[in-house]
Amino acid sequence: MDRSTLYNIEPIGIGTPFVESLTSYIIRLSEAHCVLTGSLISKVYTPLLGKEYLSKISSRGGDGFYDSAIGINGLGKLAGEFIELTEKFTGRTDLSFTTLKAFSEIFPNRGLLKKTKSWCPLCYEEDRVKGMIIYDQLIWNFQLVGTCLKHKSPLKNICVHCGQFVSVINRKSVPGTCSKCGQWLGTINNLIHPESYKDESHKDVSLIGELLAEKKNTFSNESPKESIHFYVSSNFDDSAIKAARYLKVPKSTFTSWMTGKSNPSIKYLLQISKMLGISLIEFLERSKDVRLIHSEEELFNQRERYDHFEIRNILHKAIIEKEPVSISELARRIGCDRKLLSKKYKDECEQIKANYSYHAQKNRQQNEELKLLKLEQAVKSLFSQAIYPSRRQVERILGNGFLKEKAVQEKWNNLKRSYQI
Repeated sequence: MDRSTLYNIEPIGIGTPFVESLTSYIIRLSEAHCVLTGSLISKVYTPLLGKEYLSKISSRGGDGFYDSAIGINGLGKLAGEFIELTEKFTGRTDLSFTTLKAFSEIFPNRGLLKKTKSWCPLCYEEDRVKGMIIYDQLIWNFQLVGTCLKHKSPLKNICVHCGQFVSVINRKSVPGTCSKCGQWLGTINNLIHPESYKDESHKDVSLIGELLAEKKNTFSNESPKESIHFYVSSNFDDSAIKAARYLKVPKSTFTSWMTGKSNPSIKYLLQISKMLGISLIEFLERSKDVRLIHSEEELFNQRERYDHFEIRNILHKAIIEKEPVSISELARRIGCDRKLLSKKYKDECEQIKANYSYHAQKNRQQNEELKLLKLEQAVKSLFSQAIYPSRRQVERILGNGFLKEKAVQEKWNNLKRSYQI
């Protein structure tokens, strides 16, 4: 039996809603081999991926690849390449379950995954206290997932220590810590009463978790188009208009799904499944007969009701705790449209927006200060080697495009003047 290049460590949670993401698995591989994640990517993956931009990043530095590496957990080409290589390096055959590759024929990319890392501080802390393996769940990557399936608490996406967003994988990634400042991201101070979140919102998380727990390598035979035709035929007298009205979908959008011109987003697939009273798996496999709960007329005339006392409590909690959260994220947690919040709770939303803008500005300022510090160190290093700090030389060290921002350019020119260059 041939030895694998890397340790054959087992991915966590396959066959459960809490399955590990592939980026998390790669980070844990790095930790197991006592090397930086960036070193593993540059020395082991990059030579075999055959991507010129990765080779340049490895030699010049820069975080361009890592800032957009969410695709490793996704359903496209990048996910396929990293699955293939990681399985080759480790000798495993089950790593496709740590991505969404199985759903490449089902979900469109748009609106599917977040751009940066989200995490549950309670999960981190609980695993650490119990001496369990710390890892990132695949489900945390979904845009529609704003709460932890286990704790029903809000996921975090900004480090409380440095105020910065965190990439899903980075050169210095370590399980459970911020790759920007190195601080621990777990906490026990994230408790929130489950009733503070609308059941409907958590239902979405549960349905997604159920889908991730399904151990199938592909869903290519279960197309949304065929499922839609099946239920339109069996429950709506072959009438697309009746189905669209019942399922609360624009008629033109519904028609494009039926003709196969586009696939429903995951948000619409969840909506359809809930309206039909079945799971996403049952919808895709067309494995369950549906008995409509409401008549078309009842549903058409029904107005969605919200607990405004509950909504006000959630908004006030965000204001009091100064949580850096957007109105869209709060609307998702509550399970309502953001327009409802902006219209009914104008004053609260203004305070929440101001706090979010403050944190965003603070984050931008910290990033700029970090860039200026890196620039100063690079110019100093070049000067000590009697090398002129030209754009090419500076960006060779710091990455292509590093000098494109006005503030960075001004600092660069001032540094050159200070060294009398």
